[in-house]
Amino acid sequence: MSHPPIHHPGVWRGSDFAGKDAIAFDLTARQVTILEDATARVQGQDLQSIRREDFPLPGLAEDLARVRDTVLHGRGIALLRGFPAAAHDADFMTRLFWGLGTHLGKAVSQSLMGDRLGHVVDVSGENPHERGYRSRKALDFHTDSDNIVAMLCLQQAREGGESLFASALSVHNEILARDPELLDFLYRGFRYHWRGEEAPGEPPVTDYRVPVFSRCGEDVSCVFLRRHLELAADAEGPPLTERERQALDLLEDIAAREDVLLRFRLEPGEGYLINNYTVLHARTGFADGAAAGQRRHLLRLWLKVPEGRQLVEPVRRFYRDDGISPRTGGNTLYVPDNLD
Repeated sequence: MSHPPIHHPGVWRGSDFAGKDAIAFDLTARQVTILEDATARVQGQDLQSIRREDFPLPGLAEDLARVRDTVLHGRGIALLRGFPAAAHDADFMTRLFWGLGTHLGKAVSQSLMGDRLGHVVDVSGENPHERGYRSRKALDFHTDSDNIVAMLCLQQAREGGESLFASALSVHNEILARDPELLDFLYRGFRYHWRGEEAPGEPPVTDYRVPVFSRCGEDVSCVFLRRHLELAADAEGPPLTERERQALDLLEDIAAREDVLLRFRLEPGEGYLINNYTVLHARTGFADGAAAGQRRHLLRLWLKVPEGRQLVEPVRRFYRDDGISPRTGGNTLYVPDNLD
């Protein structure tokens, strides 16, 4: 099958940027005041009941539209700096971040707990099978869920926790140049193990293939969670072929190349937005300190933007209409335990 190269602003290399300054939008004092005033209006209100109309941001529509367009239709990544994390407690900043998110998209569930705003902290000492965002381990390149993944740093770890990004579209083009046949396997896709997070009525392993790369109209999208697709092959077969493994290895090898990836460490008051369909992301491991000011704490939103992208049916089905279906007593542990 012939796969044409992608020509799009989202095709970039980390070496194209002179560090994170090149992708930064710096909040002005006026913009911060508008965000703080809106947050003060919703103090005491249940977080997930806060809607866009509860969180007015007069004068910010044009600024937000510019950032949103960059993420959805441009290079796919933006760094936002200048959030007042040092001036407010975590509860205030959580409401501020949620409220901002309501102007960008609809927050979807991130786990069986139904948390639409995730707290990225290390609690893995209590259970080694915690999801990646609840542990301190390094995370390989992957995609999350829906159109936009947004993160805001409240506190960094004592050491580590660097964020890594790679344009999935650039990786696609390099695989095409190196070994075009391997793209066929990635477009064909793989079955995925839900690891206990399947929706009601769905089997533990998808009964359909989720393409790593898919084209719908003019949009090329990427979905990639290697551990989950390997577990599906191990659990129910057929086993991955040598060429399939080569395709997955090549994707990861290209994304991790120093000239391809963009790396930086989020500092308190800094956040990023990425297009989940065009940008792969990863994280180095980190170590918290004993003091409260040395314990990594980031906030995360998965935002669905209905008009954001055309998707093929397997990808639309995989991401569902509202993220991961919550369950009574749900948690953030992967099951069964022997899968990790």
